[in-house]
Amino acid sequence: MPDVTFGVKVTPELKEKIEQFIKDSDFDTHKEWFQHLLSNYDLYHLKQQDGTKRYASDLDYIVQNLTRVQETIVQMMKKTTDEVVHQEAEWTKASDEIQQQLQQSEQFRKNLESQLIETEEQINQHKKN
Repeated sequence: MPDVTFGVKVTPELKEKIEQFIKDSDFDTHKEWFQHLLSNYDLYHLKQQDGTKRYASDLDYIVQNLTRVQETIVQMMKKTTDEVVHQEAEWTKASDEIQQQLQQSEQFRKNLESQLIETEEQINQHKKN
């Protein structure tokens, strides 16, 4: 079954606040954010029910562990991003150095070509005399 659209009229301030929450979250879509919000809401209410209160500490423990796993994943992703940025900087530096060497080689080639032309002219002058 296809997804349906859900909309609510809210104040501009509340809309801005919700948009900021979604933007600051690690979710790719508004749908994922709302699913997570409802999951947390359901979990909260389940912990409040008399029949499940005995599992409240277990649920808290699971949530703590899930939070740690999420934090570990975030750190891994940040580390990967940092490594990519560092690698790109190294490649840029190496590229710049190679470009500079290429320019120096080109200048050296032009100097040698100029010297060769000058030497050939001197030889031709010497042959004429």
